[in-house]
Parts: sequence; C-alpha cells; structure tokens
Amino acid sequence: MDDRWKLIEQAFSAKGLQPSDLFAPPATDDELGLLASTTGLPIPAEVESFFRIHNGQRPAGPGVLFGIELLSTSRVIENWQTWKSVVDDGLNEDLADSMSSQPPGVIKPLYVNLKWLPLTHDQGGNHFGLDFDPGPAGVVGQVIAFGRDEDEKKLIAKSFTDFLDMIVEELTTIDWTLDSNTGWIINDPLRGDLHYHEWPRTVT
Repeated sequence: MDDRWKLIEQAFSAKGLQPSDLFAPPATDDELGLLASTTGLPIPAEVESFFRIHNGQRPAGPGVLFGIELLSTSRVIENWQTWKSVVDDGLNEDLADSMSSQPPGVIKPLYVNLKWLPLTHDQGGNHFGLDFDPGPAGVVGQVIAFGRDEDEKKLIAKSFTDFLDMIVEELTTIDWTLDSNTGWIINDPLRGDLHYHEWPRTVT
C-alpha cells in the first residue's frame, strides 16, 4: 500500500502540487474502529492500510480524483448514514424496474444497499465504493459505482487494490491540470474532458 500511495503522491508532485496540502494525516485506531462499528462491515486489511497512510483528502480544496472527493473515514460514515436514513423508504421496491447491473449479475440491482461502502463522493450523491453484498456473478470487496444517478450499477474494479492501480494509471497517463475554482479539469487529447460517469474506465 505504501508503494501505491507513493505513486499517487508522485503524480501530484509532478504537477507542482504538494501532497501534504491535499491529503489528510493517517487515520487513527479510534477512527478505523468507529468506521467498522458504525457500518457493521468488515473493513478489509488493504483498506485499513490505505487509511493508515492518508485518511482521505483534506476537507478543503478540490476533489483529488478528477473532481471527485476521496473520503476520509468520517466522511465515509457520513455518506453511509445518509443512505441508511432512506433504506426504509421503500425505494428498492419502487425503483426495482429501473435498476440494473453492468456487467449483468455482478451487482445486485438495488437503489440502496447498506453493504455498499462509499469511498468517494462527486457532491451529487454518487460514489465509488466497496460492495460487500455482490450479485451471483460478483465478488465480495469489488469496487462499484452507485448512487442517486446510477440506475445502472457499474463494476469499476474487481478489488480495492485493482481500483488503486486504476487511479495510478489514470493520474499518470491522462494530461490533466488543476483549476483552482472548479477542481480537476481533464484534458485528454483522445476523449476530451471527462465526466464522472466516464472515469475511471469501467471493467468489461
């Protein structure tokens, strides 16, 4: 995990940005314990290791993942509790016909599932997160896209470490710059500016 964080930090340093200004200090044992006890989910060792190096991004500033916020443990809890507040509203039943999985069968076609743990937030109610309750063709711990606008739940990576490797690849292969007013502006000569739904490249 140290190696992956070093590569992420180097990608920002190469753009003249100080990682210490962007990323938070390490998570404490108490913060990690509260995350596990509040959600009741088994936080994988590699995710704990990730938070023990940087507890997400600092609260001020642009989303460090191309405009998407990398959540701290407290922000993970906050977003998970937002979903918990609507779990009994009958939305899974009301929206059942609108939900789907890509690839089919990998993710349960639900609107809300408290065994989905958000790791990022796009400020519009959408997340990349860990799936502890996959569909019959999925695996526990896969990273998925879910949220308010994600009627089609998408597989992003088959594991958390694969997700981090994808982040490293995107940060080091896309020509991006930072706009201090709007966050990350992506300048990809082949695809143009990227939208939340286009990054990262989903698994096929």
